[in-house]
This record gives sequence, structure tokens and C-alpha cells, in this order.
Amino acid sequence: MTQSTLSDTNIAISTETQKGVEGGTLDPADRDKNLLASAENVAPIVIAEQMPQFLGGEKELMDYLSKNLKYPVISIENNKQGVVVLRFVIDKEGNVTDINVVRSLDAHCDKEAVRVVKSMPRWTPGRQNGVAVAVYLTLPVRFNLNS
Repeated sequence: MTQSTLSDTNIAISTETQKGVEGGTLDPADRDKNLLASAENVAPIVIAEQMPQFLGGEKELMDYLSKNLKYPVISIENNKQGVVVLRFVIDKEGNVTDINVVRSLDAHCDKEAVRVVKSMPRWTPGRQNGVAVAVYLTLPVRFNLNS
């Protein structure tokens, strides 16, 4: 359309009320209940608006790992060192669940890394749209003989 055609057109502006189920207006409280109900059965997400946090932050997480990780004797004897990469879920209550080894070092180091992550205290869960959600996290666990 040309500018003159648009100028000659009568335009009406109106307001419209959005209707919810069965003709009722969707109350904001009902919308929030629907968000919570839909979050119940949602698969874990990779990135949340607020990611899960270990109590005390990343420094405390590293301190926890260094204090609780026990280098397997057989791995020391076999001079095994490197990184085990774990992927796990922090559920909407902050529990560590569904731990998987993404990158293996050896069976003994893998088992120890899983043990330590499984024993972690509850995290602050991730949040999406103000609602606690399950979130995938990836964590490298380093086994180093020189430290």
C-alpha cells in the first residue's frame, strides 16, 4: 500500500479482554498455578535464568571437592591423572540426581568422582520464570598426582 492509501484508511483501535477456559478471564493467580503445575513434569533444562548454586558459591564447591575427594590408591599406582567430567541434574528441591560420567579417566577415579558428587549437600535450585526447575550441570573433577 502507498502512504496516501494508508492515510485515507479508517483505522479503529479497540481493546479486548483475553478469555481463559470456558469464557472466564484468566486470573493471574490461576496463571501462576498453571506455571507451577506445568513445571512439575518438565524435563531438566540446560540453562536457567538463575542457575543452581552450591551453598557458598563456586569457591565452596571447589573446597568441598578437595576435602572430600579421595584419590584411589590403584589409580595412583597406575599413574592415572586427569579429569573426570560428570553431568548431573540439580532437581527443583536442590538434590543432586541422575549422575553420569561424560568423560572417563579410569573406572576407579570415575567411581570416586560420582561418590563425592552424590554426597554433596542440597544446592539452591535453579529458577525459570520465578519457578524452581531441574537443571543439568556439567562438572569437571580433576585428579592430579602433583598437588
